[in-house]
Amino acid sequence: MKLCILVLIAMLLMPSQTAASEYKETMLEPIMPGYTVYAVVSAETNVYKERRKVSRVEGQLQAGMIVEILMDYSAKWYLVEETDLGIKGWVESDALIIPNDEPALKSELTTQMLENYINSLNFESETEYLIYTDLLRQHTHVFTGKNGEWKFLHTFVCASGKNETPTTRGTFKISERGSWFYSRRLGSGGKFWVRFNETYLFHSVSMNNAKQIIDPTLGERVSSGCIRLSVEDAEWIYKNIPERTTVIIN
Repeated sequence: MKLCILVLIAMLLMPSQTAASEYKETMLEPIMPGYTVYAVVSAETNVYKERRKVSRVEGQLQAGMIVEILMDYSAKWYLVEETDLGIKGWVESDALIIPNDEPALKSELTTQMLENYINSLNFESETEYLIYTDLLRQHTHVFTGKNGEWKFLHTFVCASGKNETPTTRGTFKISERGSWFYSRRLGSGGKFWVRFNETYLFHSVSMNNAKQIIDPTLGERVSSGCIRLSVEDAEWIYKNIPERTTVIIN
């Protein structure tokens, strides 16, 4: 047992350039495994190419099947994927049973663990920054440096999408930004927004149209898909993270 503990400690302290593949296969994959939302198909349903029933049918799902929710549209349509049959497309919300939100994982990761993980996976960015949002823990980590030599800079507590309105997972690029937005459809807005994937943004906690905070919640899955941050942390990203910065949401 003592030998095993010593081996684990040695691997965590190993330079990030050494044995990257061994990190991925042994120590690092369980650190940030990601948070995937799965739903149960409630009744036989068609899967459509677009968010309308007159679009092409991509396949059919049977009651009891398990699908991954990739994206939602106003919690009325869902982009789903069933991997066994290779079916991917849009279904209406009443065809799915979506589980309740799970609480965020409370375990903390050390700076060394974060740096080893990021560098082992060879993430690249066109700027000197890299952002990784850990949906399991509701943390957004910022790194600075370059491929293979990323150094931890900040961790921001965040709030991602609920299971019924999940945050899209994947690798994206920072694009445009603004100091304020308000969505009448959602009945809320936020300060210091930065876009990372179409309608998905980093921005402050939820505010009304008078720019008053109406939901200060962080560290839980409460949003309509965007990544919420404290006003101060959202402002930091808004002012410091340039366009074309790589963003990993997992």
